[in-house]
Amino acid sequence: MKPGEVLLAERGGWRVVADTETVYVLNLSGHRWEVGWMYGHPCGALITADETHAVIVGCGALVADLTCFGEEVTPGETWAQTPVVHLLASPGEHWFFEGVYEGQTPGAVQLVADLAGEQAGIYELVLPTLALVPRWAG
Repeated sequence: MKPGEVLLAERGGWRVVADTETVYVLNLSGHRWEVGWMYGHPCGALITADETHAVIVGCGALVADLTCFGEEVTPGETWAQTPVVHLLASPGEHWFFEGVYEGQTPGAVQLVADLAGEQAGIYELVLPTLALVPRWAG
């Protein structure tokens, strides 16, 4: 890692690091893939147990398909459009997430929305479809 970078998650041969608002995924050989930026700095990340996805949280959620490591990241809201999707971060419609955890459902993760915010709660993010399912609302 470079000076000023923060390690957000590590599993197997993967690392998720942030340099201010820019987020990178590094593989075992040290190659770095810029997956996007997050307003206000990311606050957490997770690499799924099967090491197929990296999920970064803060203002919205960045979800990277690690099977596409190194491919060009373009704006998009579906896996058909881009290998990295930034969910719920549009101006006027942004959510703040405080944490991300392994899901109870295979292929899903749990997102904790800002407990003091309008969307406070725990949500399941189904990675293949990018569907967000409420599990508990505050």
